Amino acid sequence: MCVHHKFFTQLFCSLSIFFGHFFGFLPNVQSQILDPHPPLTGLSLLDKGLTCSLTNDHEDEEGFIDLLDCINCRVIETKSSELAGSMITTKQTLLYLVPIQEDFALAENGKGYKLWVKQGMRFHITKVRTLKDANAKQTEFGLLGNTFGGKFIGILLLASENGGVGEKFVRKTDKNSPVVTYIAGAEDVYPNKVENILLALKNISAYQERHKGWQPGKYYSVLRALGFYNDEAFKEYKPGKLATGGIAPAGGVCAVSTGIASLLYRTENAQIIDIVHHGKESLYFQGPFSPPAEEVDSGISIRADGGFEELGFKVPKSGFLKIDILVLPSGLSHEETDPKGLSGRSDSVLLFSFSFTEEIIADQSNAISALILKFKEYRESKHGKNLDILISQDPRLFIMEKDLFANFQLVYERPNP
Repeated sequence: MCVHHKFFTQLFCSLSIFFGHFFGFLPNVQSQILDPHPPLTGLSLLDKGLTCSLTNDHEDEEGFIDLLDCINCRVIETKSSELAGSMITTKQTLLYLVPIQEDFALAENGKGYKLWVKQGMRFHITKVRTLKDANAKQTEFGLLGNTFGGKFIGILLLASENGGVGEKFVRKTDKNSPVVTYIAGAEDVYPNKVENILLALKNISAYQERHKGWQPGKYYSVLRALGFYNDEAFKEYKPGKLATGGIAPAGGVCAVSTGIASLLYRTENAQIIDIVHHGKESLYFQGPFSPPAEEVDSGISIRADGGFEELGFKVPKSGFLKIDILVLPSGLSHEETDPKGLSGRSDSVLLFSFSFTEEIIADQSNAISALILKFKEYRESKHGKNLDILISQDPRLFIMEKDLFANFQLVYERPNP
């Protein structure tokens, strides 16, 4: 974006909000405001790919480059980065969910998200790109690997240097376990699927707490770990629309089994014993730096006649499954979603990451139970109650217009599909 473009964008925003308050028509554009309760310091609008704010540009306020407002940025050659591999965030940092197509190419005019992730989340960084802008500001970005779900490439802010002052936002995880991340935007899930996924994550956490982790050489059933001992157990979960078009209880929990299968696929000496894939047209999308969908897509079910589809596995050593979860508003109002939550779009963005750890995890199920309660309150109050109080800002939706497309091309180069 050129300097003149920035000036007129800022002028447009200022005039829009001034006249909106003066003449009282501001509520008419509320449907385009991502934060339904915007702070008094600024306002973000989405209008044909335009994003604007009354506050100073974040790039000017912070010591890092913002890919949504990158002026004269270029890629610079650096030594092999220490920030590749399995990483954990050491403070709140930026994550861009950049829309891609089925062939992994950037999706021009697609919808993406700029969001903040909290401290303590784990990701796999497969490639690192370093950018420098016209003001000599230097920033390292990491491309997320082992992602699945929505058609996005994740780009994480790793480190920055400005005026001789450096800052890191991540560090390597202690044991360097593989990390797998599920990503779902508003178009990828529906409200009941979000709740079902959270419940499945809680149940598998409770299972490992009861059994004191996972032991090497023992056969484990994902159906049992998720609480599906018979078809009646599915009633704990909410109904949801399947990829085939039908409605079934516990719609969406296959995202959890697919995540586990993906983690096992990446874990040395782990074994996938039993697995059933969805039909070719219904496989979970795997990102460009992820295992092949045909290998790790996992469908699970129990039928009333006693038949079932299972994911069964063995782990190579004892340990626990670490689950990091992020649920944030998607920008859609409650009224723009199915009131019963059965299908359609979601008013929340969902991310969760799986990794193995040798550390004992004792209270993960309680933490997820609290998050489920918070999500239910968010839905039932029609957004009167917040989702995740640990995040300072709600996600910002953006459209992949020409300028942004060029910026993201600096960081992401499509691999062969």
